[in-house]
Amino acid sequence: MSDPDAPSSTGDSPTRPNGPRPNVLACPSPTTARFILLVVATLATGLFVGVFVHNMVLGDRWQREVVACASGLPYAEAEGADVLTTWQAWAECTADAEHRRAIFAFAGLAVAAVAAFVIFKRSPRRLERRRRLRPADERFAAARQRFTELSHAAGLTRPPTLMIGPATQRDAFSYGLPGSQRVVMPVAALIRPQCPEFTALAAHELAHVARRDVTVAWAAKSIGYAVAPLLLVPALLAVLTGELSLLTDYVWRAVLLGAVVTLTRAAILRSREHDADLLAARMGSSVPELSAVLAQMPDMRSRHLRHLIANHPYAHRRIAVLDNPASIARASFVDAAAAAFLAGLMPYLIDLVVVPLLTGTAGVGVTDLVAAAVMGPLVGATIGLASWRACLVSRVSGAAVHRGPVAAGVLVGFLLGEAASLAQYGPGGYHPHPSPLLLSVTALSAVGATVATVGLGELWADAAGRLPSARSFWLTAVLVPGLLFTATLWAAMKVQKSLEWGGWGMASLTLTDYFARPTMVVGTLVLALAAAWPIWLARRDTVTPAWLLESGTGRSWPATDRPAARFTVIAGLLAGTCGAAVIAVFRALAGAAADDAQAAQRLYSYVFLAGAVAAAATITVECFWPGRGAGAALISAPVAAVTAMAGLVVINTLLGGTLTWTFAYDIGRQPIGLALLSQTFALSIVAFLPRGRRTSRRIGLAAIVVVATLAILAASAVITARDVLVPIAAKSIASGEPRPLDEDVACGSCRVIGPVTGHANRQYW
Repeated sequence: MSDPDAPSSTGDSPTRPNGPRPNVLACPSPTTARFILLVVATLATGLFVGVFVHNMVLGDRWQREVVACASGLPYAEAEGADVLTTWQAWAECTADAEHRRAIFAFAGLAVAAVAAFVIFKRSPRRLERRRRLRPADERFAAARQRFTELSHAAGLTRPPTLMIGPATQRDAFSYGLPGSQRVVMPVAALIRPQCPEFTALAAHELAHVARRDVTVAWAAKSIGYAVAPLLLVPALLAVLTGELSLLTDYVWRAVLLGAVVTLTRAAILRSREHDADLLAARMGSSVPELSAVLAQMPDMRSRHLRHLIANHPYAHRRIAVLDNPASIARASFVDAAAAAFLAGLMPYLIDLVVVPLLTGTAGVGVTDLVAAAVMGPLVGATIGLASWRACLVSRVSGAAVHRGPVAAGVLVGFLLGEAASLAQYGPGGYHPHPSPLLLSVTALSAVGATVATVGLGELWADAAGRLPSARSFWLTAVLVPGLLFTATLWAAMKVQKSLEWGGWGMASLTLTDYFARPTMVVGTLVLALAAAWPIWLARRDTVTPAWLLESGTGRSWPATDRPAARFTVIAGLLAGTCGAAVIAVFRALAGAAADDAQAAQRLYSYVFLAGAVAAAATITVECFWPGRGAGAALISAPVAAVTAMAGLVVINTLLGGTLTWTFAYDIGRQPIGLALLSQTFALSIVAFLPRGRRTSRRIGLAAIVVVATLAILAASAVITARDVLVPIAAKSIASGEPRPLDEDVACGSCRVIGPVTGHANRQYW
């Protein structure tokens, strides 16, 4: 969550900046996406509680059934064992036990959802009884009339119900369910409906209603009340069953999850207050009136972390935001860390449901895709909206956009979230404790996706002057980062699980084979188009879009840096060409492959080489086009990878191989998905380096030398390490007769060579 309540670095009495006033409400704040993330995390906690109850009640039975299934399997330790058949037999045998566990998990999810809904539904009545609230009667007819006028000014066709409390009440607030929302005003303000204080308070609360965030606020509070009892259930069961040794491992996870939920909920409530202040200043009240009312409120200037859990921002901070709205258009470390932490909890928890539910079916392998499809759009929308809005508003305010704190927050959040995942705790847990090295795979890929998201935000901010409305910008800010995080996290989780279950041999196969699927290829190409389109739109100067200005005159909106944009493609082509040159030199020195096993090793090594030159192009583009280069690398990375493999096709043809469209397509698409993962890992390396201010004049010979040098070094390193990167263990193959894929199964640390066996062009690799 962004930290809008942190003390200002420029003092507590900021002055309004000269120039136009940006309309920061043109783009939605990340509040809604963050709220959805909070809801999903709460439901995921319910999943865990359901599984934990199953393990405590039926854990022994589940263990006996699973052990019986395992003991009946025909394990073979010899090289070439039919692992796939063994796994399928085990899945079919344990299907009933796993389905039973899935039922418990869904029951826990239902309990979490019902508990939060009941608390939310009963909150208005309980609040009215506790605070003695009642509708304003005829004594306040003038106030009701003025309130109705302000409601129409706020765009509300049906004014909310005006409520009052006891005479001692000093605060105004809004509450209620959808369709029956109410606004509470202090009696002292109601008796003077024409005074600025009444106008400011009423306009602020009506802004909440107009923005439809009253439901979000009270639902967020209800979720907080529902999470605490849920987290107590496992601890209570452990005490009742005498499993006290489990408490130590559980308590720190529960406390950490509870703390993050509390921080996220508080951030949702704080950010909505700033949004309501800014909207109220434009519909019935004004900045001076609101500032005067806020100045009369009790203020706290905590130098500690107390402001992070406050539901309302401090008065001095609200005044500062009214004076300078651009100050809230940013994403912070805490914002990114909270979103990443909640997302890091989800994959293993989703596994606990999806794996048992699909055990015994052909769809059991989609668990990573389901997890990525759930958390990718949520994290992408949260970080994308915050960072893209910051990039956009910075064009008007002149403030710098800092990606380092956001990237650091994502790194810390994912590491803590994965390590604290409740799915790793409890008897009969599905996943073991992975090592920190394995956890870092997904975390680093998320960092790279974050840097690329900020880079895309810079590119689309350049093109904002050509967009017809704010909606065109913020919808893209939701969809494109969501796709980027979904694809990146799915790939990273696939690699992480491959390392965990089968070591580097399985991970190597995943990296070079699995990511060549059409879905990954199409996703990578769509992301490249999402980076190319704003560069094309921003090819000419324009002016500040009217929808981005609240007041003031628009300024010149500079076009994108054309030499840098051209270098994006040039860097990819040059890096790929250097990679192809390394392949040609290696083929000339090493000669033809001795057998099918060596041919397979070479082919998959070339795929790794394509990923390596994609990383080289990414680093170069980001270094010579700081900020925007991270987004533009979505173009240069696949261009570099495809160019390198196109070089392989040319070499194959020159040596006498057969050139067909099928062969060219199969070879060309092989590294595209890997290029995306290589790009994110490369960006994670440069994420925390200071960004320079290089201009187009410096993109010349130096840039060409750098990209060529990096590409040659990376490609040469892959060729040198091919025995490590692509371990091969092939059976003897009858000459002249290609063997089916399932007859060439590698050992646990080696690779399947079936796709290469009998290939017409294998002798030219």
